[in-house]
Amino acid sequence: MSALGFKQVDMTRGSILSAIVSFSIPLLIGSLLQTLYNTVDSLVIGNFVGKDVLAAVGACYSPMLLLLSVMLGISGGVSVLVSQVFGSGDEKKLRDVVATANGFFVLSVVPITVIALLMVEPLLEIINIPGSSRDHASLYLYIIFGGLICHYGYNLNSGLLRGLGDSRSPLLFLLVACIVNVVLDLVFVLVFKWDVFGVAVATIIAQCVSWVYSISHIKRHFPHLGHRLFSVRIDRGHLKQMISLSVPITMNHAFFSLGFLLYYRFVNGFGPDFMAGYTIAGKVEGLTWLPMASLGMAATTFAGQNFGAGNMEWINRGVRLLLKSAILINVATAVVSLVFGHRILGLFSPDNAVVNAGYMYLSCTMPFYWMYAVIHILSSFMNGVGSVRFPAAVTMIMFWVVRLPLAWYLSRNFPETVLHYAFPASWVVALALTVGFFLTGRWKRRIPAPASIDRGDDEPPRYAIRPADEAA
Repeated sequence: MSALGFKQVDMTRGSILSAIVSFSIPLLIGSLLQTLYNTVDSLVIGNFVGKDVLAAVGACYSPMLLLLSVMLGISGGVSVLVSQVFGSGDEKKLRDVVATANGFFVLSVVPITVIALLMVEPLLEIINIPGSSRDHASLYLYIIFGGLICHYGYNLNSGLLRGLGDSRSPLLFLLVACIVNVVLDLVFVLVFKWDVFGVAVATIIAQCVSWVYSISHIKRHFPHLGHRLFSVRIDRGHLKQMISLSVPITMNHAFFSLGFLLYYRFVNGFGPDFMAGYTIAGKVEGLTWLPMASLGMAATTFAGQNFGAGNMEWINRGVRLLLKSAILINVATAVVSLVFGHRILGLFSPDNAVVNAGYMYLSCTMPFYWMYAVIHILSSFMNGVGSVRFPAAVTMIMFWVVRLPLAWYLSRNFPETVLHYAFPASWVVALALTVGFFLTGRWKRRIPAPASIDRGDDEPPRYAIRPADEAA
């Protein structure tokens, strides 16, 4: 096994439950901080600026996700590859993978930023934001996309460390960003009266501080990785593997984000109150999704490390454990959000029409969210072993074949009270496809065959690793 660094979790041995809990708790706290980080903007704007600006910033969420999906896909691919190499115990290969990831970051960050800036106006045109909110949204996106290097760098470093089994370091990075963002939001909006400009600048500064801190942290606590930020040393074989993993994950994020972006067209058609309500309901939904997001990241790292080690038995046990946990947690969070939904939504806006519109979304979706939890966990396991194409295909079908056409039909023929039922309808189809494919076992084909090495009753057998070309 590779040399351990700061609070790493080796998921290839010992207790599965202990490893999952140890890895997931920092992720859950980190996700909470990330949600707080994103929610502060809405809280400050909703209470001290106005609902037109709140709707504008909320509408920016989908365009931001669409462009950020490239970075999330790359960091996801890096995380999967790092977890697989870490599980195999090849430390030299691990250093080469890290160097390749850093080199690719240096070469790609400027083109991605330029493309993002050029896409601002076309994206705003797609979602059809009303004139009163268009200028605010445009300013916000230009500032956010102009600072993509910080968000890209932070996500890449966090993905790298999660692949190593370290979920605590990304938590520290988020904590720094959250504190900086909250303080600057309050100063820029309440003191300087910068409104949208202040919120966007506060976000960029917070991301930059967090990225710089992540670089320093990795160099201090993971010196064996040989992390050199601006060194362009790329191994073609590792780059090919990284791209083969990153492209489907990127497409998955992109289909997801573009689907939400186009869904905003139907939401916007029902007026600013409905738009603002959907925006704040998304914040509440994000809070309820935190445990699922953490379990999904844990599932990907768990599957990746055990893929590298060849521990098929461990992967099967992990699937059963995480599915049970996901369903139970999701049912509990759905009950809480429905019972206390009006009160929670009222924290974001004093406007009853906005709150009622937000609760309308929660009542349509939360009773069925357990289905999406199952889809997410199974897809995360498939991503971890490198079977990344099918989850991307399911996401495309979920949005483009079911949800968007149904939302178009509902928006034209029914009142706004039924529009959001397009979500659970799409989950039914995605659940059937995901579970069906998972049960075929085809996602296991890339897992190495076991060797006859027994490590006792309490730990799984350790397996020999095939050469990269044979395993592929």
